[in-house]
Amino acid sequence: MRWTPALTVGSIALSAGMAFAQQSNTETERRQPAAAERQQGEREGVRREGRRDANQKDAMFAKCLAIDNSAEVQISEFAAQRLQNDQAKQFAQQMVRDHRTMLEKLGQFGAKEINLSAANAKSDQPADVNVRAGAGQADVNVQVDERDGEQRRAERRETRTERREGDEADFVAIKQEIAQECVRTAQEELAAKPANEVDRCYMAAQVFSHQHMLVGLKVLERHASPEMKETLTQAAQTTEQHLNHAKEILKALDGQHQNETPATSGTTSR
Repeated sequence: MRWTPALTVGSIALSAGMAFAQQSNTETERRQPAAAERQQGEREGVRREGRRDANQKDAMFAKCLAIDNSAEVQISEFAAQRLQNDQAKQFAQQMVRDHRTMLEKLGQFGAKEINLSAANAKSDQPADVNVRAGAGQADVNVQVDERDGEQRRAERRETRTERREGDEADFVAIKQEIAQECVRTAQEELAAKPANEVDRCYMAAQVFSHQHMLVGLKVLERHASPEMKETLTQAAQTTEQHLNHAKEILKALDGQHQNETPATSGTTSR
């Protein structure tokens, strides 16, 4: 009979231990799905943020390329009215068509043709670029005590996105301003040239501008999304064709110029 209380206490302790273990296991089993779900949500959030970053990068590339293509269209339209050589004039008309086709392709990434006329060249804030004043100065004062960790992380991501978008908008606006000045100076240069020099001036500029664009497209291919990379690859192929064609026309014009230049013969006096 003396062992009965001890056995009873032992039995109670064992039962309590088993109950606690069972409760702990139940709690662990309940927490595991919640933890797995939270981790899955975080991974999905990272993927969404990655896709959003890729889309924003593509959009910025497209806007920059739209500026370059718009400049090409407007310079070639201006030149086509002054060119004397038929091949050079046909080339300028082709540039207008092909670069407008490229602008249409860039439209799927949010870009469009931009007016770079002299009237807009000195605009303090170009109308065709969405510059959000103060976008880089988003309020980051978050009341930590009133928000859980996930919401704070989401707010920090949003703040970083706003800052990045503000910086990108500023960069695109500056690039547009540069392009406006380039279009203006190119048109002034062509207008000032004698009629017999306009063709060679335009075609020489086309060789260098297409070399520049071809290099830029190939570099952008390395950083663009797979969707945009296909568009850039096609654009690079077309640009290379334009470059080779421009070289052929310039070579012919140089040969024609040499033939038209009278040979100078010096006289020697004895």
